[in-house]
Amino acid sequence: MKRTINSWLMALVLLAVALANAGCSKSPTAPGTNYNGTWIGTTSQGKTVSLTVANNMITSINVGLLFQVCGLGVSIQSSPTQNITGNRFSYTHQGGGSLATSYTITGAFSSNGSISGDLQFSLRSGYPYTTCTEDARATWNATKK
Repeated sequence: MKRTINSWLMALVLLAVALANAGCSKSPTAPGTNYNGTWIGTTSQGKTVSLTVANNMITSINVGLLFQVCGLGVSIQSSPTQNITGNRFSYTHQGGGSLATSYTITGAFSSNGSISGDLQFSLRSGYPYTTCTEDARATWNATKK
């Protein structure tokens, strides 16, 4: 009799836990964290960087970068819809064609209302009159506006 009561009690506890968790979704960011808004700052090369966050997802990235060897200034404009996991994000883009570009931008939000990260960019130019291959890297910092 005691074993039957314990079995029923255990079944009720498991059912209560299952019902309590039903329909719950796990947010990729910490509960109560709101990164929504526009974040603006600069790179280690002195170029502007801006990010837009909506629903705690990166929805827009704009950043400038200089290539010393190729003598080019590049502006990245992307709309990645990238999740923020915890307080971090990472986005990679692979491009093709005669001006093949690929880049990875990472960032970490801090508790003081700022974000910082790294940008790695590869350029592979195959235009008929000039060929240039270069990798560039910059760090960046931004604050919420």
